Amino acid sequence: MDVLEQFAFNLVGRCCGYALLAIFCVMISMADMIFLALQTAATLTTLGMFILIMKAQDAHLIPYTSTAIWISLEKYEHPNPHIAQWLVSTIMEKTYLDFASHALRLSILLWFFALISTSPLAR
Repeated sequence: MDVLEQFAFNLVGRCCGYALLAIFCVMISMADMIFLALQTAATLTTLGMFILIMKAQDAHLIPYTSTAIWISLEKYEHPNPHIAQWLVSTIMEKTYLDFASHALRLSILLWFFALISTSPLAR
């Protein structure tokens, strides 16, 4: 099961990393307007969190044979087909929710900094 969890972590982590890179590029493009940059990054991170939660809810609907985890595994690493759907979907759901909780923390931090940047003391 550790192999499946590692594949799921790498898969979702790579996707979230690309999303964070895109959010960072948007922030850099608005570097002269710090409040707007932080607010946009916080909004996009919150949106990403909701997408991850929706993906976690739909994890049980995707056939295990069409997931990237199953395709990445060698034939001898495949779990028993009787429990494979439950195992793969549960691991994907847990991984999506773990990354959603990280996105929630990051979005709270970005919203906090956006609010601080509007304070009269920040000028």
